[in-house]
Amino acid sequence: MGQSPIHWACVNGHIAIVDILLQTGINIDVVDSKGCTPLIVACQYGKTMLAGYLMGKGARTQITDKEGDTALHWAAFKGECHKCSKPLHTFSVKLSVNRNLI
Repeated sequence: MGQSPIHWACVNGHIAIVDILLQTGINIDVVDSKGCTPLIVACQYGKTMLAGYLMGKGARTQITDKEGDTALHWAAFKGECHKCSKPLHTFSVKLSVNRNLI
């Protein structure tokens, strides 16, 4: 399956839509066909407020996509680390090394 409505809402930074979807019972850590969670997608697109919201709602920060990358890895790769790193560090994200890149 490709991206679900929660992933598209995260691409566009729509916190209100994400909130409604979560209230309907959508899994906060649902993955798309690339293994990306809504948190990973929010960090890919520099949606800092949304990333913080998702973590506050319990999104797991250590989930990796199919390539072994976390939300923080994606934020750094996309050049959005300066926006997403503070919320991620606030929620005590442990950094890990992606062995595929070594």
